[in-house]
Amino acid sequence: MLFFKRNLSIYLSIYLSIYLSIYLMFWIKISPACVRFLSMLARVVSVTCRNTEILRLTLLTPKWFARKSFEKSSLLSLLPLSQRNFTYSQRNFTYSQNKMPSDEKCLESSVDQVTSVVVKSPNDPRDYRILTLENGLKALLVSDINGDDDYCEDSTESDDESLDDDDDDESSIDELDESFSDADSDDSHRKKQTNIGSKKKAAAALCIGVGGMCDPPDIQGLSHFLEHMVFMGSKKYPKENELDDYLARHGGYSNAWTDYEATVFYFNVQRKYFEKSLDIFAQFFISPLMRRDSVDRELKAVDSEFEEGLTDDDNRTVSLLANMCKTGHPISNFIEGNMISLKTNPVKNRIDVYSRLKEFHKQMYSAHYMTLVVQSRESLDILEKWVREIFAKIPNNNCTKPTFDHDPNPFDTPEFARIYRVVPVKETHKLSLNWALPPLLKHYRAKPLDYLSTLFLHEGPGSILSSLKKHMWALQIEGGNDANGFEFNSAWSCFYIDIILTDSGVDHVYEVLTVVFQYVQMLQKAGPQRYIFDEEQAIEESKFRWQEKGSPIDYVQRLSENMQLYAEEDYLTGDCLYFEYDADLIQNCMNHMKPEKTNVILLTKKDSHLCTEEEKWYGTKYCVTDLDPEWLNKWQNLEMNPDLFLPDKNKYLAKDFCLKEVPPEQKSKHPFIIMENEKCKLWFKKDTKFNVPKAHIYFKLRSPVVNESLESAVLFELFIDVLLQKLSEPTYHAIDAGLSYALQDKRTGMIISVKGFNDKIPELFKTIIDEMIAFEFSDELFDVCKSQLLKDYYNHMIKPYNTACNLHLAVVEQEYFPVPEKYHKLPEMTSDMMRDWFKKFCCQLFCEGFVIGNASIKDACGIMDYVVEKFNAEVYPKDQWPERCLLKIPSGQFCCQVESFNQESPNSTALIYYQVEPGSIFTCCLNEMLVNRMQEPLFDILRTKHQLGYSVSVQEDVLRGILGFSIAIEFQSHKYTPEVVNKKVHMFINDFISMMTLEEFQALKETLITAKQCEDTKLSEESRRHWHEISIQACVFDRLEKEVQALRNIGYDDFLSYVKKTLLNDQHILSVQVVGKKPPKKKKNKKNNCLTEPVRSRPSNSLASANHSPLDLKSAYSMLTCRCVPGQSQAKCIQITNIEDFKKGLDHFQPHKILS
Repeated sequence: MLFFKRNLSIYLSIYLSIYLSIYLMFWIKISPACVRFLSMLARVVSVTCRNTEILRLTLLTPKWFARKSFEKSSLLSLLPLSQRNFTYSQRNFTYSQNKMPSDEKCLESSVDQVTSVVVKSPNDPRDYRILTLENGLKALLVSDINGDDDYCEDSTESDDESLDDDDDDESSIDELDESFSDADSDDSHRKKQTNIGSKKKAAAALCIGVGGMCDPPDIQGLSHFLEHMVFMGSKKYPKENELDDYLARHGGYSNAWTDYEATVFYFNVQRKYFEKSLDIFAQFFISPLMRRDSVDRELKAVDSEFEEGLTDDDNRTVSLLANMCKTGHPISNFIEGNMISLKTNPVKNRIDVYSRLKEFHKQMYSAHYMTLVVQSRESLDILEKWVREIFAKIPNNNCTKPTFDHDPNPFDTPEFARIYRVVPVKETHKLSLNWALPPLLKHYRAKPLDYLSTLFLHEGPGSILSSLKKHMWALQIEGGNDANGFEFNSAWSCFYIDIILTDSGVDHVYEVLTVVFQYVQMLQKAGPQRYIFDEEQAIEESKFRWQEKGSPIDYVQRLSENMQLYAEEDYLTGDCLYFEYDADLIQNCMNHMKPEKTNVILLTKKDSHLCTEEEKWYGTKYCVTDLDPEWLNKWQNLEMNPDLFLPDKNKYLAKDFCLKEVPPEQKSKHPFIIMENEKCKLWFKKDTKFNVPKAHIYFKLRSPVVNESLESAVLFELFIDVLLQKLSEPTYHAIDAGLSYALQDKRTGMIISVKGFNDKIPELFKTIIDEMIAFEFSDELFDVCKSQLLKDYYNHMIKPYNTACNLHLAVVEQEYFPVPEKYHKLPEMTSDMMRDWFKKFCCQLFCEGFVIGNASIKDACGIMDYVVEKFNAEVYPKDQWPERCLLKIPSGQFCCQVESFNQESPNSTALIYYQVEPGSIFTCCLNEMLVNRMQEPLFDILRTKHQLGYSVSVQEDVLRGILGFSIAIEFQSHKYTPEVVNKKVHMFINDFISMMTLEEFQALKETLITAKQCEDTKLSEESRRHWHEISIQACVFDRLEKEVQALRNIGYDDFLSYVKKTLLNDQHILSVQVVGKKPPKKKKNKKNNCLTEPVRSRPSNSLASANHSPLDLKSAYSMLTCRCVPGQSQAKCIQITNIEDFKKGLDHFQPHKILS
């Protein structure tokens, strides 16, 4: 792109000429000649004056002017915004190489002294304004006042959320079992968060541009500890949990996190309570109390958080890698902190941590280090007034912000370029390659690492993974640069590749490395390719052009960080769009990827006896050697590998973004049936709200062989894993182009879901179906998938929370196959057994589908016809579909206690399930009110005050239409016994019964009604909501409206009656306890029954001895004897020592669905 940098008069002359031409053309008849002339003029003139912040114009594509939907209103959008009854005075045009409207909006922002611009998507109705307060704090105001009157969105979904859905449940607690392979999924839903907090609210986030790299060497983790302490009240609001309590009562929640160069605090709340919440929030940074008597309690919270992450292999690897940098460099800081770094060591060194904390706060929490984002449905002027009044008093220490760019290569050390063999906690073989590059933050417009990620992580023909799969050495590849604080900061940039090896691959590590270095050499010789950059640029521009609103609380967090990193006009785009092609920069990055400069980390339990060294903080066992000189010499003179070549051009790039016509008869608020016969049923809904060229499709293939036995359930999961491996090459271009698909094994059938730009969805869907119909696989592929599934089962089981959920369902479900049982059954499976199973699966099917979005009935029926015709299966009559019932927990308290599968870790879980009764919409709302009111006091009392564990939560647990809720406490066995945890929970329950006042009841009721009245704000929300109704065979598409009416009819006495009945008068309680490594016997503190002198456990070698594989586990569960003591009002705690024997004596509920 050419830029003409002349004097200001030239800029203004060109601008006025174009403006005058457009203005005159708008009022006269627009001829094709005029359109061609304007297009040519725009192509000739490309002006920028970024430095003077006057005007920025980029190329316009003539395809836009010629598009079918071009009207005067489109030409109006070319006018300066000041001529469109807005308060803005500038306009930005962005070139699109994907034949899409190139009309990204550029908004003028009100700044104290400087006018700036923020580039936003044409699909974004929000208004933006930038402020810089007198104290130096910079704020971005986001006004959603132009949005729908009653809009709301689900913060549990992101733009790339999985298409997972429940099968036959109103609740999703069993999703952990259904999707066990996602063993590393985010557990934040079990932290401090209310259910109604997941709905669309006003939100704010404040990012402080300092973090763990600022920790003093003698108090590691101080930044993280300070993040905890500022939440403990302020001079204006001295109550410790003032903010959390206020937010919880009004549908919101708060949280914070500390990274290497950023500390972020955030919250959301109902709009009408936003101003007060902002004031409480701001006081954390104006005058936090940081009481001395809170220090020990919050130290325990930090320590519990660290211990919860002790078994995370990613955390352990990062800590090991950080120690390879130059001595004393802050990138090696232990930013998590624990009791040793924050208390034990300082006490030994006679350091007053509290005094240093206060001093550290003054140094680091300065207004000019801070960026603030607030979003609400208020005008920009009102938001500006609030921000100026509330945040202006944050102090500014006028100190220079700490920087860490003094050494451009902190990992230029002998320790880095070596090979490390590491014993993981999980059962895995993972080969990680890391390259240390100079800091690339300032090159965000070129995104060289994103370009390289596209090539290294490619899975199609010619890729690293494709070559490795031919030898059965690998199944998966991931990596690039996660743009997190450790890998992407002002000190360095890390580019990495993680390759999940097979059992054969771990025996050929150097051969695998050879393939990687051959690929690097091929890229270096070929040089940067403009077509690859152009494709990625077009893909990201398409996503940005048609992006839908995401979660506001996630949005403000992201933008508050972006404000620390990017130019003002790029706050919304700096982390996603490709702006400038820089071949030299890309080549320079590739030149750093030399074999002798590569750090290699192999995570495997094989030959773990060789790993005798131990990392300081996590206790990770490892050994280190130099790279083999013979192999290093070979890598200097590699031959070209014919299996490795550049990817073809992407055929899945969307080209048609036109919105389909909507016939009057299709303007339905709810899905309706467009095809139904003995073999299939198809639901359809044309999008009339979001007006985006996207579609979501869901198809469920019901089969009687699915889950008919334990063997069938295991083969079903194994079939999907093999199929996904077969699909990776033919579908990878589709994934890269922004489409996504999921194959899910549900208890009654297989769900195929696809979403993205509708232009290419049919092609992707048919590719999936064709691969299923022609399903063939080698015995070698079967064996490696079977081995990987065994590892996935194990990695799921070693998390106590997952085990607790499995155990809970194993007790209350009539027929349920928990992961431990599948784990023991899997070794018996053979490739011939799966071939026979698949034939049976295809013999008898019923297909139910749902198509929603920018699609026509003809499109939808064509997809269903394709499925039915291809499978040509026999009819699966509905009267043969199995009914799943829930078992009744008898009156009283029942306890089932088992050992954790990871007996090297003290991490434990107590899951206390309260079963209620078959629900109606009315009682379901009562149950929801109970759970949402309980969340904040539960967290405050059990987590903050009693410090039982870092994760304390309560959630609705509605199974087969039977109401209930579950309280989950994740704790460490060397700090508390499960009996103590159980007792504390029941003490809380007894106290909670009298907590709700009439005023709080009314506020909660109002909050829930407001949340349920909110409309969906993106297609994914609406599609998931409707598909859930279809999948559970309820089809109550107006459920939210019915719940609103039920809430209005609920009185205070109704609520109290439900609470007392559920928690006091008619208890049906199942307490599931998964107990980690037992500590050595210690003296007990009689006052609180807490074990004194906690012993630090280092769970690095779970089942990791050379001769100890996970197959040595002999039984599904190792049952323990529970010694829970019931409360005064509770029946005797009855122990469950044999699950099957216990279930034989239970009655079951009749099949039930919540329809009215």
